[in-house]
Amino acid sequence: VRATGGRPAKVDGTPLHPVGGGRLCPKGQATLQALYHPARIRTPLRRVGARGDLGSFRPASWDEALEEIGQRLSMLRQQGRPEALALLRGPSSSLDGRLASSFLRAFGSPNDIGFHPGMAAPKQAAALTQGVAAEPVFDLKAADLALSFGSDLLEASASPVYAARAYGDFRRGRGGRRGRLVHFGPRLSLTASAADEWVPVRAGSEGVMALGIAGVLVAEGLHDKEFVARRVQGFEDEVGADGGAVLGLRKLLRRDFSLERVAAETGVSVNRILRIAREFAAARPGLAVGPRRGNLLPVSLLDHLGAQVLNALCGNIDGPGGLLTPEEVPLPAWPPAADDPIAAAGLARPRLDQAGARRADPTTFAESVVRQDPYRAEALFLLDADPVFASTSPELFATALAQIPLVVCFAALPDDTGLLSDWILPPPHSLEAWGFDLRPTGVPFPLASLAAPVLSPPLHEVRPVGEVFLDLARRLGGPVAGALPWPDLPTLIRAEVAGLFQAQRGAVIGTPFDEAWVRLMERAGWWAPGYRTEEELWTRIQETGGWWDPFYDHHDWKRVLPTDSGRFQLCPGQVAELDQHRRARELAHSERAQRDAGPSASLALHLFEPLPMAGGRGAELPFLQEILDPGHQEKWRTWVEINPETAHSLELLDGAWVEVRSPHGAITARAQVTERVVPGVAAVPVGLGRGSGGRWARSRGANPLRLLSPSREAVSGLPDLGATRVRITAARGPGHGGRSTEDQA
Repeated sequence: VRATGGRPAKVDGTPLHPVGGGRLCPKGQATLQALYHPARIRTPLRRVGARGDLGSFRPASWDEALEEIGQRLSMLRQQGRPEALALLRGPSSSLDGRLASSFLRAFGSPNDIGFHPGMAAPKQAAALTQGVAAEPVFDLKAADLALSFGSDLLEASASPVYAARAYGDFRRGRGGRRGRLVHFGPRLSLTASAADEWVPVRAGSEGVMALGIAGVLVAEGLHDKEFVARRVQGFEDEVGADGGAVLGLRKLLRRDFSLERVAAETGVSVNRILRIAREFAAARPGLAVGPRRGNLLPVSLLDHLGAQVLNALCGNIDGPGGLLTPEEVPLPAWPPAADDPIAAAGLARPRLDQAGARRADPTTFAESVVRQDPYRAEALFLLDADPVFASTSPELFATALAQIPLVVCFAALPDDTGLLSDWILPPPHSLEAWGFDLRPTGVPFPLASLAAPVLSPPLHEVRPVGEVFLDLARRLGGPVAGALPWPDLPTLIRAEVAGLFQAQRGAVIGTPFDEAWVRLMERAGWWAPGYRTEEELWTRIQETGGWWDPFYDHHDWKRVLPTDSGRFQLCPGQVAELDQHRRARELAHSERAQRDAGPSASLALHLFEPLPMAGGRGAELPFLQEILDPGHQEKWRTWVEINPETAHSLELLDGAWVEVRSPHGAITARAQVTERVVPGVAAVPVGLGRGSGGRWARSRGANPLRLLSPSREAVSGLPDLGATRVRITAARGPGHGGRSTEDQA
């Protein structure tokens, strides 16, 4: 960060960092707009009027805020009801998030609830097949041929810069071989446009395509027979514990995923499927990548299991260029929980999101809060989560928030959920605070990134989220304070770095030569970190920006496959159940389509997250609004992409305002007639349509999440995006005379 007159004026990527390598994504480039945003909350805000209106809040001091919140929490502990506290948080790997989770455990609440729908299916797939809870990592840069089944990896990854750099290494080639990417999907996304081959498929059929390719490999004997025999379970029929037959994958593929059936359901020719399957079998290694559309959009468990099956059949589990299992940073354990009967009783209570049950997600949490079953929620912290905007059930969450006596939202700008809260506590910008973040999702190696404040003191009366929880722990005292004993964040970070030194592995981030040297030495069983003392490590980390261990130990089967059998589980029973659910849904759609043929015919809804708005963040910054869709120069408004064939049948013109309606809601958008989508699909971006968030976000565009059906997918219990069908009709645009307010301006 370059500062002028003590104020940050220019931001660039840290050159040596293994994730960014000196690059920044659009949000990184726009970070100064976030720092100097005129709508930033400058001090704690307390609600004194009706919910939903920023005018209902008045400024308060931090002492006033923490005193009231601390008293409410202390009362819950005194009443023996710590489980009545809940935390709803996004997918951040920051120190703030880890402190919030630790506070909840020490307090005695089991309700530490993640709000990142896009990560649920890949985690479930990894748990079913490998017995691990972490989202798998796809080693793209070392692959020979990659098949992307609806994975918008270049725009919707947790770290798009890391994904883009990995893709660059993949395309650059190794040993004279240049990686080749084939993308399956109903829309020509940024990833599809960068691929060697885009294979347009019907919406929701990506998993069917993956299993169809798997069927070709098995039928022609092209799978890795040795790996399947040694490391895979569920390939052949087995005898169950009750003596009955258990379906194996071989029979399932032959029965339900024949070439003709897959071709009919995906819209891809038999010859093309055969060619791609044989190319994949010949690749060394070939990599199948499951779908990812961003943090807000759930994806199908069937699609992920299909990709997992392909990787297992080719023996590409935990090998270079294959499906990797990320390794965590070897940080020291935080103080163990003291003997606390109050916390023990609270942690033994069932979770409000029914974790462990079939339908465990934030929407289930909101339903439990409204029903007050199994108990009443008394307090809620919201961290990097805006469910009133980013969920499929905003009214349900609004009702739930109204029933919780204390709702505390950490937000730099007033978001849709914050306006329904009792307190809004403003955190500092990342350039105003200490940070110690762990590896982002999609990175396989252990990584800890350190950031010191550039702007001190901060521009406003803000306070780090972690400092807030440390303060609350001190106010509660006793076992809670003992579990979080650090006086401030720098002291805790210093203790974390001391633990890294004690781990006796890894090194500070450095040049490519340093990386190669560390890999070489660790492969030989030596540790050569480049520092000799704990103090020297602390100094070097501050200079370089972090610590990492670039050596990945492939084929550590005890870590990668901690299943009961020690093998990769193909899960043919779950695949069959998911496919039956999908077929029944598509049959119902087909029957309705036959009744409603013509201009009123329904379309499949395909939602996507543009890179500038990924994760539902970015609409508040004008720089990101201006580059919303570089391919077609769309900006500041919501559009719907329709194939020319579909537009002709619906009698719609390019650029016309249309209404997109489902049985659950309706939005107004600008029609974009384009061959970027297959016929029968309406593709709509997610990220706009906020009710708050400052002058550049408020009332800009529409939120298509309001269109989604509440239907659930079999096995996973996750929202079923394929269940939503929409109708598009001509409409009068927002503003006067059919012109938007942006157009008039």
